[in-house]
Amino acid sequence: MASVGVRAVCALRAFTPTCFSRLQNGLSRNFQFAVQRNLSVSHRVFADLKYTEQHEWVRLDGAVGTVGITAKAAESMGDLVYVEIAEPGLEVDQGDECGSVESVKAVSDIYAPVSGKITDRNTDLSDTPELVNQDPYGEQGWLFKIELSKPEELDALMTEEQYTAFITEE
Repeated sequence: MASVGVRAVCALRAFTPTCFSRLQNGLSRNFQFAVQRNLSVSHRVFADLKYTEQHEWVRLDGAVGTVGITAKAAESMGDLVYVEIAEPGLEVDQGDECGSVESVKAVSDIYAPVSGKITDRNTDLSDTPELVNQDPYGEQGWLFKIELSKPEELDALMTEEQYTAFITEE
């Protein structure tokens, strides 16, 4: 109970050296845990992604790939205000333009990272394009799904490590 009192006093009054030390040690442990947890989560999330030099990513699930833009692209564009994606059923070749994203800063084209047929698009982005900024790799910020016609094209895309090196050099 004494430590609770000390913590309460530290929170309400000026920090003493002992209080500051306790706070610093507690924050350090919490920060280390958070970093370790986030790194292990990010490794699982990004390990199965492949990247293009235009900052698109694709995650394969069977013969269908989910496509989005990277956090780097979303961050550099700023707040997105409009997303346009091609209609499902469209056949595209790797590198074909298949949509665009517009922010307060610029408009950028979206290119197909692989060849195939667009099977679905994220219709939630019509009303809430900011989902791409908020969750670029997750369940909310993806752009479209594509049934791959040439899965071997994935081999030419970058891994997470290669993409990290690529954006560091940019």
